[in-house]
Amino acid sequence: MRAGDAGGVYVAPEEVGEPRVLDADERALLGAWADRLVPGDGIWPPATATPVVGYIDALMDRAPAIAPAVRSALGWLAERGFGGLGPEEQVATLRELEADPTLGPVFFSVLEMTLEAYYRDPAVEAVVEARTGFSSQRPMVGTPLPPFDPARLHRVRALPPRHRSA
Repeated sequence: MRAGDAGGVYVAPEEVGEPRVLDADERALLGAWADRLVPGDGIWPPATATPVVGYIDALMDRAPAIAPAVRSALGWLAERGFGGLGPEEQVATLRELEADPTLGPVFFSVLEMTLEAYYRDPAVEAVVEARTGFSSQRPMVGTPLPPFDPARLHRVRALPPRHRSA
């Protein structure tokens, strides 16, 4: 699976709902995986306290090209009894997965999908706002710039194009 296979695919928070692709065992395994990636600490919620698993399932439905690779990685984890391992053993197993030449890219894709879902969850956004003051709900207005003299672009406009015509 290439990291860009799901690129450009958007799943809105309200579209995350009933499972579409993964069965119950796969969802449980994916949840255990996500909780090792984002375990939570009493301030930050663990991944499974957010709709991470549902988001990844919905994304697999929208971008079916990623489903075989994710399922392959989940199968690899299931063969190693990942769900029944303790946290330290799970981390060691995920490090093996990450180092696998075939499945390593899947590890990073699942990490990316996990973080996409995690950081848009309202509970996580509340922690971010409490700790940093940043709120994704406030409009971004930018910083005012001093007036710009367009005549300064004269030299750049006179340069030849740096591309080939198609």
